[in-house]
Amino acid sequence: MAFSGTDVGDPIVALDTVDSGVGDTIIYVSSTEATVPFKPLLIPTDATIVGVIDRVDHRDGSWIPGRA
Repeated sequence: MAFSGTDVGDPIVALDTVDSGVGDTIIYVSSTEATVPFKPLLIPTDATIVGVIDRVDHRDGSWIPGRA
């Protein structure tokens, strides 16, 4: 998978478990896995943010977060 630093796909609404902010590059899970952080409750959600990416290393250094 190639990272370009640009938005891909349609926007989604996700619950946030890691206090991410506007402009952060995040990792999210969907489907049944999106409810795992809230067990034993069954929270109705399509996606849950489970991580914030601090840095991405590429061999050629071609991708910088926040830049196209």
